[in-house]
Amino acid sequence: NYLPNHHAPKILITSGASCPDAVVEAVIEKLLQFYETEISINAVAAQFA
Repeated sequence: NYLPNHHAPKILITSGASCPDAVVEAVIEKLLQFYETEISINAVAAQFA
């Protein structure tokens, strides 16, 4: 277990043209599950729009 327990880390995710958006979304959703947070996938995506 190498993710910090007390606070959510900043994680950079990159993907190329051959990586489907659904895969990237699934990874983000999985990372959000590790931490007690009310933030949704849409709220995360909106920060970068």
